[in-house]
Amino acid sequence: MPFTLKPIEITNQFKESSSVLIVPCNICARVSLAADNRKPCFSLTHSMTGKDFFISYFKDVQKNLMQKNITSRVFNSFFPAPMMCMWLKSQCDKLSRCVSGYDAIAVF
Repeated sequence: MPFTLKPIEITNQFKESSSVLIVPCNICARVSLAADNRKPCFSLTHSMTGKDFFISYFKDVQKNLMQKNITSRVFNSFFPAPMMCMWLKSQCDKLSRCVSGYDAIAVF
């Protein structure tokens, strides 16, 4: 797993878009951000209370996009195993249904 991913400012990349679907990788991006911020990768109690750092990170990304009048949504995907990077057909189908109506997709 890469631990060298660095967050970048993305709002300028979408200045021509009016809507963005954010598709996070729940493994690589989560592990990289956790390592950089010295936070736990997974925390059941934090994700249930809404205080999960990974969720907070994407809320901040959404706030930055909103400040530029860009609507956004975070695509939520379910992985049956925490370390599963491969997408199941059902997840791909769900993503293809969700992309309509968005000008751009940001994959983390």
